[in-house]
Amino acid sequence: MGCDVTWMEHAACVGMPTDLFFDESSARPEVRFAEAAAVCARCPVRNECLDAALPFAHGKIYDSSFRASTTAAERKMIRRGEADRRKVWEKWDRIAEKTSLHMR
Repeated sequence: MGCDVTWMEHAACVGMPTDLFFDESSARPEVRFAEAAAVCARCPVRNECLDAALPFAHGKIYDSSFRASTTAAERKMIRRGEADRRKVWEKWDRIAEKTSLHMR
């Protein structure tokens, strides 16, 4: 029995360049992932995306990825119960809002 991933069809990031969500630069996450945050902020399946990402906590791709409005470090904290997803999302939604204003 496989994992149901039909929710992915509804993700706001479908068809977008993947490099928007994977960045290995040394810039602060708020700089590296500001545009990705704007995409995730409007995504109707952000919750499902985070649920799918939480079990994975290692590897180069994981460590440099931005999924469901979270960095790898934030996902680790959420998984350990040290952070609340909604609080993390609120932070990234504010960053997304600022980014959207600057992109107009």
